[in-house]
Parts: sequence; C-alpha cells; structure tokens
Amino acid sequence: MNRFLSCTKYNQDATFIRGDCNGDQVVAGSLGDVVFLLEAAFNGGEKPSCAPACDADGDGLNAPVTDAIYLIWHSFLAGPPPPPPYPECGAGATGGFGCEETGC
Repeated sequence: MNRFLSCTKYNQDATFIRGDCNGDQVVAGSLGDVVFLLEAAFNGGEKPSCAPACDADGDGLNAPVTDAIYLIWHSFLAGPPPPPPYPECGAGATGGFGCEETGC
C-alpha cells in the first residue's frame, strides 16, 4: 500500500500552509493543489514534500479524496477555509510524515 494513502494521525510539529500540497504558497482560487494531490495519490505523480500540508480539512488523516473535495469546496464554492496553519505559514502537526520542504 502506498504510504501516502494511509490514514495516520499527526503528532509532531512543522511549518507549512494547510492545503498547499504542491508547495507554491497558493491555496485559494487554484486547482494546482487539488491536481497535485490527486496525481500523487492515484496516478504515480510526484510525492508531496510536505504530506501534512495536503491535509486540507485538518482532520489529521491523510485522505486525498476528501482533502481534494475540501479544497475545491473552499476555493470555488465558498466553503470554509482550511484550519490553521492557513492562510499563512505556521506550525502544525505532521505525524511521522514530516516536511522535507514546504515553501515557507
């Protein structure tokens, strides 16, 4: 099983922007993070350098479909924003995944 697709609770700190899966520091109004997240999860795309940043809904689970839907909901359908750290860089839980690079 792909480790990126596993459900893992986060418990360590790193600096990142929640929802910024591709590390470009742009979340709202862009499909870039959604496409990056789904490509990584289902099409053999590049692995995120900060998997916890892909946890857009902040539930502590690495679940690409629900996180992608959450980002679309926020960016294009006036849904709630991701929980902190958002919209700026900040500390957040990472679990065993860690963040190699975050763009922060």
